[in-house]
This record gives sequence, C-alpha cells and structure tokens, in this order.
Amino acid sequence: MSKKPSLDLIEGACLVLISNGKSHGYQLAKQFEVETVLGEVLTLSRPVVYRSIKSLEAHALIRSVESTGVRGQLKWQLKCTVDGEKLAK
Repeated sequence: MSKKPSLDLIEGACLVLISNGKSHGYQLAKQFEVETVLGEVLTLSRPVVYRSIKSLEAHALIRSVESTGVRGQLKWQLKCTVDGEKLAK
C-alpha cells in the first residue's frame, strides 16, 4: 500500500470488526443494531454497512471469499487483506 486510504468512521469500524475474525456482511450489520453494545454507541442500517464493505473492497483492504452456509447456501466471507490488517491495527 503506497498511501493509506482515508476512511470514515463507519469504514474504520467495519474494518476493525472484520480484522477480528472472518465475518459475513449480515453478521457485521447485526453488530451495529441498537440492541447490541456497539449499537448503543453507533447504530447503522444494513445498507450503510454494505456500502462500507464495498468501499473497503474498492480500497483493497478486504476481500470476499466464497463459503458455504450451514444449510448449503452460498455465502461470502469477509477477510482483511495484508494492507487491511496493517491499517486496522
């Protein structure tokens, strides 16, 4: 990464959560619901979280990897790239 991308608060929060372990977009969005500890501080709608995911992918800070859900359905796991891990620290 030649230059650190400028991330907003939401993108930064999403990046840190993804860096803490593999996640799916829906799981990530659930962490920002009002009933959660994080949601008490920062409540976000699912579309806002998904826009942040797309932005992080565009900056090559995360990537989506195909996986299979418990019922055999296709899911996309979110993982940090090396640059994403460095920035999340």
